[in-house]
Amino acid sequence: MTDITVITASMPGRASLLAETIQSVADQTLAPFAHLIRIQTPPKLGPAHSCANHNAILAMVETEWLAVIDDDDLLLPNHIQVLSDAIHPDVDLIYTWPQEDCGVPRVDVTDWPQEELVGVLHRGNMIPATVAIRTETARAVGGWGQYDEDSGMFKSGCW
Repeated sequence: MTDITVITASMPGRASLLAETIQSVADQTLAPFAHLIRIQTPPKLGPAHSCANHNAILAMVETEWLAVIDDDDLLLPNHIQVLSDAIHPDVDLIYTWPQEDCGVPRVDVTDWPQEELVGVLHRGNMIPATVAIRTETARAVGGWGQYDEDSGMFKSGCW
């Protein structure tokens, strides 16, 4: 077990997706400290409501680190181990790729040059939610932004 809490924001009507996500967390080679799930009821659509749901879960995290997985994504079985191995006193954010992101298979970018990876992120204008961040850092920047559920925190200018 590690000092990483996994968080998942969801809403009604996504039970089968959420069940697969929960299983991918349960199948980790290194168990997280906890997996916190918040189902927003009544369901409210839109990024602003998703941000509020993520921030409500952020308030519940008690560990030094939190890892995010959306309810429509799957983790590779060693995801928490990879995050745990990357924890370092000088690091506040660890970014990894999911096994599957909204039905799109994972692309292994481990050997990509930094410029190519940055280019992909810029062109896609999206950072998948599979990150680990120090809990105090996430709180210090105000958590998720108001309008962009996946990358609002990163676009806040803190990185």
